[in-house]
Amino acid sequence: MQEYLLTFEQQWTDQASGRTLPKFVTAELHGFMSCGILGRGFAHLYCKTCREHYAVAFSCKARAVCPSCLGRRMNEGALNLVDHVLPDVPLRQFVLTMPFPLRFPLAFDGKLLKKRWSDGTACVDLAPLALIARLAALVPPPRKHVVRYFGVLSSHATSRSDVVPEPTEPAPAPTEQDKPKNTSRYISWSELLRRTFGIEILCTKCKSQLRLIALIKTEDLAKKILTAMHLPVDIPQLRPARPPPHKAGGGDDWLN
Repeated sequence: MQEYLLTFEQQWTDQASGRTLPKFVTAELHGFMSCGILGRGFAHLYCKTCREHYAVAFSCKARAVCPSCLGRRMNEGALNLVDHVLPDVPLRQFVLTMPFPLRFPLAFDGKLLKKRWSDGTACVDLAPLALIARLAALVPPPRKHVVRYFGVLSSHATSRSDVVPEPTEPAPAPTEQDKPKNTSRYISWSELLRRTFGIEILCTKCKSQLRLIALIKTEDLAKKILTAMHLPVDIPQLRPARPPPHKAGGGDDWLN
């Protein structure tokens, strides 16, 4: 992605015919290149007990490309299903598993995971530009749901309130002095780690709770703080776009 992203954008864009990439696609692809890079910005955490400082890089919040952010969305979606969607009734889940003697060979020998297609093809080796084109096609438009519910669990089903779980603790009656309650179902990353994996966000030295002291959003300030903390400050740079390929090299076949 670092080497071919700008080339992909240049060759896909054709001002004469009006062909351009949607802004939400380019925003997600470029955001992925900044995900987890401390030099782009980070959350500054501090331990009051041992006075240790920590830096947690910002995520790109991608919806289709970034494996890390998609993992977070997967865990958040699972907790949302358990807390707000699936009824409190016995559920059955089918999982295909393999006998123990076969698990390790299948995990380490790629030839045993693979099944040839009817024409004998065993794998697909995509060129860099073709791979980026496939990833770009996966990016959903903004404000478009990527999870849909049907039947009695759909949002407009008349019987949905009869089957979805009730709130664990009923909210107290609001008073005139109370501020409006926050109805967001956003689950913090620390809560996801706690509920999914049983991991607490603690200091690695003394196991005390960490406190957020600042959000570093500018590259100049991030560089100064990271240098003082002896952490990497390098920011990956995208390679300049290459000229369009000649017809002898395949032309625009990668688009298909």
